[in-house]
Amino acid sequence: MYIPRSSRWTKNKTKDRNTGIKIFFINIFSFNMYLYVV
Repeated sequence: MYIPRSSRWTKNKTKDRNTGIKIFFINIFSFNMYLYVV
């Protein structure tokens, strides 16, 4: 089955963006926990 390069690229960009958002929220959450503990 042939997958066009453009659609595969778009799918990878979306996955990267979701991973970035997930890391962003984890950073904010851990920073808030740090402030709460201190």
